[in-house]
Amino acid sequence: MQDSTPFQAQDLTSEMQKSLLVDMFTRIVVHYGLWFNEVQHQMGMEKALAVLDKATQSSISILMKHLSRTLEFELDQGMPKALMALDEATTEKLMAAVGKSWLANDG
Repeated sequence: MQDSTPFQAQDLTSEMQKSLLVDMFTRIVVHYGLWFNEVQHQMGMEKALAVLDKATQSSISILMKHLSRTLEFELDQGMPKALMALDEATTEKLMAAVGKSWLANDG
């Protein structure tokens, strides 16, 4: 008979734990997309976009609070202080890299 005991994070190697963390963020994004699709289906696009705005603000706030407490970084206006302190050139490079990844993911 197969053991049905759920595994615990401490059962994973360090590398597997880090991979799982990235997978968890991916699952948040997928869940968000599925949730939005259902809201749009039930309420229409205009209402869904308004709900999305509120949900995004709340979700980002919760995530930043949890991450800042866990990783011990400061927040500035609800965002990581280190991010808010980036100079304009670095911010633009980061935005370009994120944009490039976004386009690459769209195929």
